[in-house]
Amino acid sequence: LYMVMFGATTGKDGIGGVTFASEDLDEQSDESRSAVQIGDPLKEKILIDVIAELNERKLLKGLQDFGGGGMICATSEIVAKKGFGAKIHLDKVPLRDSTMVPWEIIISESQERMLALIEPADLQHVSQILEKYELAYAHIGEVTDEPNYQIFWKDEQLGNVPINLLVDNVLQPER
Repeated sequence: LYMVMFGATTGKDGIGGVTFASEDLDEQSDESRSAVQIGDPLKEKILIDVIAELNERKLLKGLQDFGGGGMICATSEIVAKKGFGAKIHLDKVPLRDSTMVPWEIIISESQERMLALIEPADLQHVSQILEKYELAYAHIGEVTDEPNYQIFWKDEQLGNVPINLLVDNVLQPER
């Protein structure tokens, strides 16, 4: 299966949002306020319409939002549930800021982004729908049979780890 992300582009404004959300707020909190993103209700409505159309046409094999963990969580969680892995091409991600480096791209929590799993044969149909709604989108990866998480940047492999290291509970030290 192909992984296609669509919706808003990825930006540096999405870095650190969850960290800020879990901080205690006080008088100095205003200096971190840039970490809080403002949602776009129009973009959210368009995403709902697109998802409804993709589902109605039976083009979706899976769907995941890019939540608090950004791309690394969305792309690993959706495949790990069924024992698969992922091969992710960070240089394919539509960016709002061309100066972003791989680590920023994979952790950015920019809002209004979705990840669809689709059959390779359906890529053209999915692309036509996303273009009709004028959404940024890209084929950013593939589901793999091997349960590893592989990250690439311009054909260079940056990482390859067992997927369970990203999605399973972290071991706690014995007390």
